[in-house]
Amino acid sequence: MRVVRYQIIWGNTYMLFGVLFNLLFIISSIILKDLNILINVIGGVIIFSIGWGMRKFPYLKYSKNEIQVINYFGSIRKHYTFNKKSEIVIVQNNIYLRTKKLKINKWMTNKGDWNRFLSFYDTEADFMCELLDS
Repeated sequence: MRVVRYQIIWGNTYMLFGVLFNLLFIISSIILKDLNILINVIGGVIIFSIGWGMRKFPYLKYSKNEIQVINYFGSIRKHYTFNKKSEIVIVQNNIYLRTKKLKINKWMTNKGDWNRFLSFYDTEADFMCELLDS
């Protein structure tokens, strides 16, 4: 299966904010001498984990018969199956399976991977690749 990765900047940003929030909570609990603030560290750990997942796991996996959208922790969030590649229709960078729009966000993905994904299902681009190869 081929993959579409997240943009690395998103994962790095989430990880950075997770670390900064945790530092803020720890320092504020020391200054205020209130350990109840440390419960907020859980939020920072969750934000950091999302960023780590964006770096470790792909955004989606695809083949000629299926598309799997992966969540931040590596399990399958959405699974689309079809019989032929021609059932996937691309209209202005929106992906449709038959008439249903797929819930895939282009802005989170690596641009090169996204372009390969579109060209994999685009019949006109596939035809042009065949012409160029011969």
